[in-house]
Amino acid sequence: MRDHFKFWWRCLRHAWRGSWTRANELAAIAGAFIVTGLLWFFAPYLKTHDWVEAPTSYLGVTALTAVTAAASATAMFIVIFLTKFVRAPATLYWEEQRRAETLNGDLRRATADGQLAGPNWPIHELFSHLEPTALDEHEKNLWEDASLKIRDAASLGRLRIWGRLFKTDHGPWVGERASLREIEPAYWEKAFFTYWFFDATAGDDAAHCYADRNDGIPAYTDLQVNRGQVLELWPGEPDDIAESYPNVRVADSSAVLELLNGGDRAKLIGLLQAEKISSWARVTSGSSRDFIKLDGRMWTEREFLFVPKEGDDGWINQTFLRARLSSTHYDVCLNYAQLKRIWPNLKIARSDCSKG
Repeated sequence: MRDHFKFWWRCLRHAWRGSWTRANELAAIAGAFIVTGLLWFFAPYLKTHDWVEAPTSYLGVTALTAVTAAASATAMFIVIFLTKFVRAPATLYWEEQRRAETLNGDLRRATADGQLAGPNWPIHELFSHLEPTALDEHEKNLWEDASLKIRDAASLGRLRIWGRLFKTDHGPWVGERASLREIEPAYWEKAFFTYWFFDATAGDDAAHCYADRNDGIPAYTDLQVNRGQVLELWPGEPDDIAESYPNVRVADSSAVLELLNGGDRAKLIGLLQAEKISSWARVTSGSSRDFIKLDGRMWTEREFLFVPKEGDDGWINQTFLRARLSSTHYDVCLNYAQLKRIWPNLKIARSDCSKG
């Protein structure tokens, strides 16, 4: 019963809302016709009471005008209010129907977006995101800390991980390369990583994870995650911070050296000259060994030189920027986030450039 009264109260509110405003707008035309029709209909009754005489004074004319205007607006309001009230149940029903369809559409799109949020980030990128210096500081076993975070999130269903079957319950995968499949959360209750994905030369010929330490079955390779989901779980540094400091030492990055000497050299040099990719180096002749951000014109006016280390007796790989025969800058560094934004599949790792 309460819901019944609430519904009709809502219908009354719907009928009232805006009726007076609309009545005032239409009173001069439609309202006047309604009042005229009412006077014509009730004319016999008015004659019997001698109420049909027109006023003969200014005050009477003014009063008649005001009463007529008020009567026109009131009559128009009653007509509009009753019309809206009669139509209110159907109007409210279709409003709720459209609202429900809109919400269902939003829900379907959100569900579809979640389903389409597929694999687009290799697993080593996730490890680098969680522990940027894991490869530089081997003694700290930082990759194990990252591994625990990842396996916990995957086991709880908070992180989706895809992979290609490498070994099954019946032995190694035979035939064409297995397609990517989502790995169920329960798998990660016992699974562990092999860390072969850090070896760029291993490719898909090495398992990236096992579910059993004794027989290694089943196993997956080519592990991938969804970058958007990762950043929701572990936001990391804001973009404006992540792209604002040197953290890829060129001398130790074979992938960047290959860019500088390979088919994408023109693209990389152009981006460096335009300062779309930032670069840093130390000044050769200066007293300070701190990095300075290079002007893009440096890559037009200077020659880049890579000198690999000779032996293991304190030698390190080194890079130089030279003008004519003398070097002006050394230890060139770039930025990981900027490089990855342009070359997502570039096999690079963050460096502790301060140790160069």
